[in-house]
Parts: sequence; C-alpha cells; structure tokens
Amino acid sequence: MRALKLRCAKQYYPSTKECIKSPLSCLNNCNKRGTCVSGFCHCRPGHYGADCSLSLGPDGKPVLLAGSGYTTRAKRPWVYVYELPPALLTWTNTKRLDRSTHLHFYQRLLSSGARVADGDLADWYFIPIRQRQASDSDFLADAVEYVRHAYPWWNKTNGERHFIIHTGDLGTDELQFASRYAAANVTWLTRRGDPGIPNPGHFKHFGLEHTPLHPLVEKKQRNTTFFFAGRICGDRQIPRNGVWPNCGPRSRGYSAGVRQYVHYHHWNRTGFRVVTHEPRYGAALASSRFCLAPLGGGHGQRQIIVSAMGCVPVSIADDVFEPFEPQIDWTRFALRPKEADIPRLHELIAAITPAQYAEMQTRLRCAAQHFFYSSIVGGLFGEDGRYDAFESTLEVLRVKALHPTAPPQDYRRLDPDFDAFMDCRDPPGFKVSGPAPDQYNLLSGKGSSAAAARKAAGGQQGGAQAENPLCSHNIMDRGRLPCERFVQGSSKTHGLQGGVVCARTRPHLASCPRIWL
Repeated sequence: MRALKLRCAKQYYPSTKECIKSPLSCLNNCNKRGTCVSGFCHCRPGHYGADCSLSLGPDGKPVLLAGSGYTTRAKRPWVYVYELPPALLTWTNTKRLDRSTHLHFYQRLLSSGARVADGDLADWYFIPIRQRQASDSDFLADAVEYVRHAYPWWNKTNGERHFIIHTGDLGTDELQFASRYAAANVTWLTRRGDPGIPNPGHFKHFGLEHTPLHPLVEKKQRNTTFFFAGRICGDRQIPRNGVWPNCGPRSRGYSAGVRQYVHYHHWNRTGFRVVTHEPRYGAALASSRFCLAPLGGGHGQRQIIVSAMGCVPVSIADDVFEPFEPQIDWTRFALRPKEADIPRLHELIAAITPAQYAEMQTRLRCAAQHFFYSSIVGGLFGEDGRYDAFESTLEVLRVKALHPTAPPQDYRRLDPDFDAFMDCRDPPGFKVSGPAPDQYNLLSGKGSSAAAARKAAGGQQGGAQAENPLCSHNIMDRGRLPCERFVQGSSKTHGLQGGVVCARTRPHLASCPRIWL
C-alpha cells in the first residue's frame, strides 16, 4: 500500500482513492471489459491489452473487440498499436498532461477502425509513449528496447514504418542523443518538421466557439488589416515603442525574434494592431483580415487558432514547416513571408487583390478542418470530422507508406485521392458513408441568409441535420447537440472513448460513427 501511495503522489493525484478509481486514467475506460485500477486496466478473463480491447479468436489469433461486430475499415493505412508495460504508457495522471495527443490518437485509432490486431497486416506501427520533454527520453529508450525483443516487426522493418508522437515545442531536438539514435528510422509526428501535426488545442480560451466560419454566425466587417495580441518579449515585459532593441536581453531567441521585429516595424502602422493584450481576443480575430501566427518559445498554436477564426494566417518562421507542410501548400490560404520581409510586410499584404483574398479565405475553411481534431474534441463550424487533423495525419502516413522515397511536396501529384482529400473533396478511391452534411440547408438554397439558416436548423429531426455525427461547441448549436452534454473541460476528453464523435454510442466503439468505410 505504501508503494501505491508513493506512485500516486508522484503522479500528482490529490488522493489515493482518485488515483485508483478515476476512469480518466485508463485508456478507453477499459472498453467495459475490465476494471480501471490505478491507471491500469485489469481485464476480465479472456481479454487483454492496455484498454482490454484484445482477445484471442478461435484460430488463436488476436482480435479487437470480439463479439461487438468490430471490423477494420477498408481505408488505409492500417495501424498496429504496440502493447507496452504499464510504466511506459498507462501509469499516468492524464489530468496533469498539458499535451496528450498520443493518448487521444491511441483511443481514436480503435473507434475509427484504422487499428488492426495482427501486425503482419499493418501499414504502420504506433509506439504510444509520451514524448513531451527531454526527461521523457528514457521512455523512448525503454520502449524501443522492449518492442525489439517482444515483437518481430521492428527488426523486420529496421524501425521503419514505426511512428511516435512528440508534442514538445522543439520536437525531436528535445530528445537525448542516445535515445534518438536508437530510433533513427522512426517517423516522428511533431509540431514542426515533416510530417508536422497540430496539437489538440484549448479552443474555448480563445473564443473559437464564436467562429465566423460557422454558417449561422453573423459575419462582421474585417476592418483591421493586421492583428496580433500576445507576448512580444520573452521576459514578458512591455516592448519599447520605436526603439531597437525593443525587448530586454533575456528575450533573445524568443519566437526567433519575429514578434519583436514585427512590433518594431509595425507597432504604429495604420490598420495594424500589434499589442501584448486584447481582452476581446476572439472578436479581434474575427474582425481582422490577416493575423500573425508566429513561433513562441517553440512552435506555438497561433496558426491553428487564427485559421479557425477565418483570419488569414501570416506565418513567419524560416526553415520551419507548419502542420501538414509541405504536403499541402500553405501559400494557397496563408502568407509565408521570410523573416527578412518583415519590414515590408505591409507592402506584401497590400499587393493581395480582393479576389485573391477571397480565394484564400475559401481555402482557409478547408485548411481549418485539417488543423482541428474535431472527431476527438467536437465540431466548431458544421464540419463532420472527415477531414480533421486525425484523419489528415493518417492520410499523410498512407501516402508516405506508398511512396517512401518521394518528396512530400509531390504527394498531391502522385496520389489523386490525397489531392482530393487535402482540398476537402471526397477522394474517388475511398468508400464514404455518405455526403458531407448540409446541416443548415445552405446548399439547397433555403439557407441563403443567416436568418433562413436559423429557421432551417430549428427542427430537431430530419434533413441533413441528423447526419452529422459530431456534437458542436459553437454558440449557434446550443439547441442542436452541444458538446457540453458530454464533456466539461479539456481534461474530460481523455475519458471519452474513441473521441467525442463516439459520445452517443459509448461504450460501444464498434458502433461509433465512421465517415470512411
């Protein structure tokens, strides 16, 4: 008992009781095939695995969710998830994780149908360890050593077609060298690099539930040409206006100097608003045409936030890839100036014609879907999750497996399905459960105005409204299916099996709605 108390205290549980009983600490709530005790699923006889999803079939081979009707979807890639000792995966207080993408991804793989029980059938192998900071390198070294000796596929592939998610600001630069060397052929999914993926964000803090991308939200005039609000100096001091350096010596290196340079050159320019604080941040994003999406102490998440508010991102980060770049061309919906172009940023913006800007905004609505884990955390603007960040990550891995030596910027040319997917068009080679929902009858012509759309959305049954599997965080959908019915607070998403898209079918992940069949 003393050892249990010590381990619970080390994981920052307020009490041993919560450490033992909290369902948030077990993956997929053990799929109701076991009991969650101290972060570990004690599976009922006949079931095993970190989430009790596995058992042996009549032929002695492992199967997923036996007796539930679970089938692997036809859409590739198929992913095998390694079972690891509890100390490497499940003995974690999920409430204390500020970035838990690896856990969200683990749970969503099963509910999406992309997970397979037989590693011989897999296109990719997922090592679901936490990689957030340098001290987590020990997890990496131990996990690689374990899968090398306990499973055949690492040695068969020499570590290739294995992927690990790293959520740190600096990505694999935060790894200790020896651990990184042991995983030399692994594909790293990081916030920066190739392939780069976004982190699930805390969107409500930024007012994204008011996003004008939602068809029912009244569109306001975007009167501000350029906007940024946030820390400018690394030491959090107020920058000095009109002088250089405008920040103290402890600010060197913060945001690669981008925030400081933008403030110095544009702090008082007409139409530009560059400040350290804006109390109505979401409203400011919604009323601005271009929004700075810079680095911070690391990669940051501004590009995701401003995209979700329909403000064209201005991403200035030399030699740093944004999420899903260069697999998709960011210049189609964002500005990507060089750091040397900061002094003439106003000229670059002025050169964009109204027609070009309108086209960028149209493409931005699609890009915003790629950056947001809507199938995991819920919808924002009527999307149904088919092109969300989880599915987009799998798409990049699918093409990477098919064309392992191809430059990622060639993926769209090489693969018509990938090209369509990244434009938010249903790929011709995929099986889809149905058309994208016309939730507010906008495509039929009955919802040409917000007022008509509200009227169309007023009924609780019928039409395409019932086809969208996602709950919504948007204020305009409070009467439809608010996500607050299933989740309160960001940490509670850990306890939702397979993501919020499965909330209405929990705890039956085999019945979770699937867009791709």
